[in-house]
Amino acid sequence: MNRWFSEQLLAADIDPALLKQKLQMGHAQEHQQRFSVYRNNVYSSLIEALGEIFPVTRQIVGDEFFQAMAHAYIQRYPPTSPVLTEYGENFSEFISSREPLATLPFLGELAALERAMLTLTHGLDYGVLDPKSASELLTQCDGEKAVYLTLSPTIMLFRSDFAIGSIWLIHQQNMLEKLKALVVEQRECLMLYKPVLTAELAIISEPQGQFIKSLLSGCDVQTAMKSTGESFDLSNTLAMLMNCPVITSVKEQ
Repeated sequence: MNRWFSEQLLAADIDPALLKQKLQMGHAQEHQQRFSVYRNNVYSSLIEALGEIFPVTRQIVGDEFFQAMAHAYIQRYPPTSPVLTEYGENFSEFISSREPLATLPFLGELAALERAMLTLTHGLDYGVLDPKSASELLTQCDGEKAVYLTLSPTIMLFRSDFAIGSIWLIHQQNMLEKLKALVVEQRECLMLYKPVLTAELAIISEPQGQFIKSLLSGCDVQTAMKSTGESFDLSNTLAMLMNCPVITSVKEQ
């Protein structure tokens, strides 16, 4: 009964006759009305949870459209965990498959970014060097040995064919007027990281992304630079990594 009840709460179609039979306890009509109220409350809670996980996505499409889209998602992909913050793992793919959203081709990737930011926020914290300490350690390197920068394990590199990082930042800063001048069809490379309690985002260049990827794989600074190209600026990149901050150690070997 409990399993059937749970399944019916989120079912797209409910057989009224079967529902009446299952709830044939005392006043059947009263139980059916209570079931409907409870079912609506469950949907409302899940829709609200998705709205909190994907706030920028919701703001872009509007509350009414988002609620309808979330309702359809819940019917197709009911939650499998009682932890609501874990829900919506494939919401971005669902959005990308929705024909009415073809005019917003970036929306699926934006939702994926929001999901990644939440996952990172709820992940583990790692100690990093403050900018002054990292700078002092780098200054002490004499250049005769290979320099290894260990970066925070929280770092995630995110590449998109659209300016989703800019869109996300504009909404965080509540400066929506900037959206009018934004070229959405502009590729962006993003670095997601968690300096303290919440995830942060930095828009970086492709060469910087290649450099960071090499460092994360264990390369020393000089080797990592070989994958970046002539336009790469080491000083600016190191300053960015120190100020975020995401450097956990500086060693010479």
